[in-house]
Amino acid sequence: DMSGKEIGRKNLKVSYRAINECVLAAELDKTSYPLFFLMGSYINEDSPVVDAFMKEVLTMTNLSGFIGYQGGTPESVIRQVAAIFLTLRAKGVKYSSITATSNNNPKVVSQYIRFADEIMNNTQANCADGTVFFCSILKKIGIHTVMVFQPGHVYLGYYADEAKTQLYLLETS
Repeated sequence: DMSGKEIGRKNLKVSYRAINECVLAAELDKTSYPLFFLMGSYINEDSPVVDAFMKEVLTMTNLSGFIGYQGGTPESVIRQVAAIFLTLRAKGVKYSSITATSNNNPKVVSQYIRFADEIMNNTQANCADGTVFFCSILKKIGIHTVMVFQPGHVYLGYYADEAKTQLYLLETS
């Protein structure tokens, strides 16, 4: 305490994890808690890698600029998403199922999420990495996204209109 007297001791086992390890589910007192929404915390529209990639999209496709919903039509949004997707493929980004973490707790399910620089430098992404990267780009240009979770898989959903009435799904891997 503040007087310098010892108030007792308690030993705690603490595990450290890499920041890339996203907890997807946990069990506490025999109750399972889905925590997939935490994957959204890896979306980083301010990454310099996202900016550099967006520049490459403009040089590698016939897209003249990123305008989000300002094009006024769902087709305008779809063209922007298609240009991003085609540039990822042209850059050679391939599917890689590496998801292993250092987690050895049977009550915690986690997955390694690659950052944008890892995706671009290694030209590899799995469903989670690709979806997070795509969400980062679309958030940067103001297009509303969702992550669609299924057992063992995640993929991208995006709205082709600002009113969020036209949801499109995209398999990023």
